Amino acid sequence: MTHHDLLFPVEFQVRELDARLVLAAAALRRGERRVFLGTDPYLEQVVATLENGVYIGKSIRPYFTSNVTHYAKLKRANIRLLHLDEEGAVYMGGEHEWRQQLQARLDVTKLGPKDFVCAWGRFQASVFHELAHAAGPQVTPTGHPRLDLPKESYRALYAEEVADLRSRYGSDFVLVNGNYPRANHGLGIDYVFSEYYNYRASEADKRLQFVGRWAHFTSLFASMVEATHHLAAAFPRRTIVYRPHPSEALATYRATFRGVPNIEVSCEGPANPWLLAAGAVVHNGCTTAIEAHLAGTPVISFAPREDPRYDKFLPNAFGRRAGSLKELVACAETALDCNTPAATTVPERAAKLIANVETSSVERITALLDEAVDALPGSALDERALQARVAVMDGVERAKRLVRPFSPTRKAQNRRTRTKFPGLEAAELGERLARVERVLGVRVRAHLYNDQLARLELA
Repeated sequence: MTHHDLLFPVEFQVRELDARLVLAAAALRRGERRVFLGTDPYLEQVVATLENGVYIGKSIRPYFTSNVTHYAKLKRANIRLLHLDEEGAVYMGGEHEWRQQLQARLDVTKLGPKDFVCAWGRFQASVFHELAHAAGPQVTPTGHPRLDLPKESYRALYAEEVADLRSRYGSDFVLVNGNYPRANHGLGIDYVFSEYYNYRASEADKRLQFVGRWAHFTSLFASMVEATHHLAAAFPRRTIVYRPHPSEALATYRATFRGVPNIEVSCEGPANPWLLAAGAVVHNGCTTAIEAHLAGTPVISFAPREDPRYDKFLPNAFGRRAGSLKELVACAETALDCNTPAATTVPERAAKLIANVETSSVERITALLDEAVDALPGSALDERALQARVAVMDGVERAKRLVRPFSPTRKAQNRRTRTKFPGLEAAELGERLARVERVLGVRVRAHLYNDQLARLELA
């Protein structure tokens, strides 16, 4: 039987997995296909044993040589790239800075005519069109599948989790979303002020820009902690749930909110159930504001300090805006009034940046996958070679576990990696696929090679 193989990398499991599963189910129902889903190191083993396929993920950053090398491997295996950035719209500054960020995240000139670029919006698509050469990739404004999931057509995915959260915290709890890894990174301040995080001590201009951003977000981080305390005092009978960014140190928040009975700190599960269950969402510059808007939940942007160099326009364009603690409490009171519906209008400038407010990203990307697959012969996968490579990778990982305790840096990096991708479990994956089946009517079965790689097929 001839298959077409699709490769879906996952970096932040809690953030990306559900959207990947929905997209996989939508793609699988179009024909004889298989989806390989997992972390990039293990998907590289699939690439090494595969001819002909489609890889959907982010590549290639011009300043990461490893990305360019990875892209070359895809091309040698006749694997078409469908580029989809996980951070394709939420940028600091104005349009000039947005263009710079887009160019820094994707060197579109390196892609060929058999590749695709899924832009988050019309603005990004126009920038990539300008940069691409005549024989460059096909660029389409698709939005991101992750941002489709809070919409009405997919909310049933989270019905059980929403009901559970409301039973635990009430139907009117306030969700505060943190987004401060620069100020509160899980690997500590040494990691933030490192070359890997783009700190350049020997280049004065870049160093000062870096420190300026760090100072700005450290101030916002402290302000959001203070704001959470004020919300807890203003609404003593309601629960205030603080949800940090996946890269942040959870212990910091548990310390700063210690002893306050109606503040909970949680990174549990994906964000969508929390956004759907909450009575209101408070944030500053966080992508979850877009998702909360699409979920129909009132959004409040808390902006006690504004700086056009570092402010993030898109997420702060949704919902109400509060510039002080007094305004924040007033906005929260209004938002929690059940007679006050969430705002539904989106400024045109914001709509240009995010196609999800106008269309279905899942449908658009599935159509592009169909186009990519139709131009390819059937996949040729050496299953035995893949299993052997996975076994070797597993052995290497076991060896690393033995020596890791002797290197605090390596130990911390591995802890960070496992936080981002804790691992696939058969029971949980089966439950999430069952939910996808209830929504899309597509039954998918999963075969796990290990907790880092799975193969999905129609059941």
